Amino acid sequence: RSYSSSSGTLSYSINNGTTWTQIQQFTTATANPATFSQVLAALAGQSQVKFKWNYTGTWGYFWGIDDVQVTGTCLTTLPVSVSIAASANPVGTGTPVTFTATAVNEGTSPVYQWKVNNIAVGTNSSTYTYEPVDGDIISCTLTSSTICVSGNPATSNQVVMIVNSVPAILNLNNVNVTGSQCFDAQQTIVVAGNGTFFTVQGGATVNMIAGENILFQPGTVVNTGGYLHGYIAPGGPFCASQTKDVVISGSNVIRETPERIFFRVYPNPTAGEFTLALNGYVPFEPVSVAIYNMKGEKAISTVLINEMKHEFSLTGLPSGLYLIRVDSGSQRGSSRIVKID
Repeated sequence: RSYSSSSGTLSYSINNGTTWTQIQQFTTATANPATFSQVLAALAGQSQVKFKWNYTGTWGYFWGIDDVQVTGTCLTTLPVSVSIAASANPVGTGTPVTFTATAVNEGTSPVYQWKVNNIAVGTNSSTYTYEPVDGDIISCTLTSSTICVSGNPATSNQVVMIVNSVPAILNLNNVNVTGSQCFDAQQTIVVAGNGTFFTVQGGATVNMIAGENILFQPGTVVNTGGYLHGYIAPGGPFCASQTKDVVISGSNVIRETPERIFFRVYPNPTAGEFTLALNGYVPFEPVSVAIYNMKGEKAISTVLINEMKHEFSLTGLPSGLYLIRVDSGSQRGSSRIVKID
């Protein structure tokens, strides 16, 4: 309600109140209630904005102001994204692995939610460390604190862990073998050395399988009647695939037929397409191939006839770990392949 020489002025500042720009001045009484709305293009992209209302009058009346709203739209948006990587993959059983998230347009206070097999784990951090098991699927969801963004929250790529039960390096120190044992390592087996011993007693049998090398150092002893066999097998098969003796009633022995890795698959991991190739094995009978997902469900099956290699596709199937079973009748084996996004 106006009075002689009274006025109400609405202004804005874009420098935190150092200087002011007038938006509107009211000098006459208005209907009650009256509304006022205006678009201020000069405020776009400004971060130090203030508004003020001034009523000026001598022997004046009043200016009542309420229901103030400041709204806006984004002129541009920034895409939010996040990707993760493992410190190592594959790893041996019991090996801690650190996963690191790399974020784009995450803001000053982003929120990270890590997931293992789609179960929330960890804390609000750009890194997560734990001991994975074979087939674990790790991902991360990022919620950005920045305004004017798109794709928020963002979900990372998935990392499928391959955890080998066979250690990378095996040290055999102060070991006395009296029965039958098998020792294996993905890379190196170090036997005895540095004042330690490794002894194979008479009647004992030891097999050693390494992916790269076996170091027999001073202190390695095979007594009369003992047996020690060491050999290199890049990629295996390791001890778990070796022939096993099963004793029946103390005398009869049944020897199990071992699985042989007579084929290979590549590339591994794969985004979808991969090749199965037989390793120098010429099939004279049909070769059955079956591919199973982690639930044990058969995803693909086919029979190869007079083929040394065959192209397969996991396109359209979920990312994760798959088991490949190959059986030719006279040969059988299994392998794993990882499908990634």
